[in-house]
Amino acid sequence: MEFNLVNAMSRETTLKNYLSQVKNRYDYVIIDCMPSLGMVTLNALSAADSVIIPVQAQYLPAKGMTQLVQTISKVKKYINPDIKIDGMLLTLVDSRTNLAKSTVEALRANFGNQIRMYAAFEACQVCRGVCGAHAADVSLEGSWAMTMAIKMTRQPSSSLALSA
Repeated sequence: MEFNLVNAMSRETTLKNYLSQVKNRYDYVIIDCMPSLGMVTLNALSAADSVIIPVQAQYLPAKGMTQLVQTISKVKKYINPDIKIDGMLLTLVDSRTNLAKSTVEALRANFGNQIRMYAAFEACQVCRGVCGAHAADVSLEGSWAMTMAIKMTRQPSSSLALSA
């Protein structure tokens, strides 16, 4: 899909143009993107009203937050002036480790005043009863994803989920 967008005309708004044709059928459209800042993510940002950013409590995902926030600012300035960051959702937080604790503290210090931080999603607490001692080995599909939601208020209880 990324390859197809490279040569497309108005490639930053391809998804936005498509969604404008179907959006009145849905209350919400959730666009789930891979953790890259390529053309698919740029399309999703141009089409989105708001962004919820899932961030793992690890060094590299936290480091990528700065670049992502800068990209969202550029999209807001040049392509989609209505986009807003709804919040940051901490995922796979293992509060037993010092790395997770320091990463969460760093994210709060760097983004807590600008971006709403949703309650941490502690994977080990969720799966401890199911997985026992292997809880640390469990990862949840989509935890690397960045999710954008387009809020629509047309027909109740209808939604469209797109996954890139």
